[in-house]
Amino acid sequence: WIGQYETQATLAAPVTGSMTQLATGTLSGSAVNITGISGAYKHLILTTQGARSVTGNNGTFRVNNLSTNIYNVTGTRSDNANVQNQSGTAQITGLNIGGNTGANDETTLLQFYNYTNNTNKIGHFNISVSNGDARNFGISIVLTSAITEINIVCGGGTTWNGGTYTLWGVN
Repeated sequence: WIGQYETQATLAAPVTGSMTQLATGTLSGSAVNITGISGAYKHLILTTQGARSVTGNNGTFRVNNLSTNIYNVTGTRSDNANVQNQSGTAQITGLNIGGNTGANDETTLLQFYNYTNNTNKIGHFNISVSNGDARNFGISIVLTSAITEINIVCGGGTTWNGGTYTLWGVN
């Protein structure tokens, strides 16, 4: 798909090459802030596994701790085949929490292409929920500086009760 503001020359190539683990840990507190992300890579990949909150609220992603209306997300959900559109939102939503127990086996994959460039960021977000629901979203972020921080925020003003994350740099 070539959007209104994209040309074929600016579309990202598929993520290939070597991967370096930049950060890993357990989801805890009200947010996990992965800071000081090096600009030495071509792309970033963030995975989460088993995210859950104390109250079962959903979580979100942000970049550079920005909660302004810079995120645009569109995609599909396999559970009801609806197209999901979020235009000009304050975060990337969709990190669904399967309650507050260890039974949640949800996996997410968030990719940012050319995250250090000085044009708007593009990427995609895949999610597989424990009930068999799969989701695939395209992401556009109105941000003309490098991504140097990724925030995994627990929803509803509550705190994380478990789950893990790993951030990779890709060359």
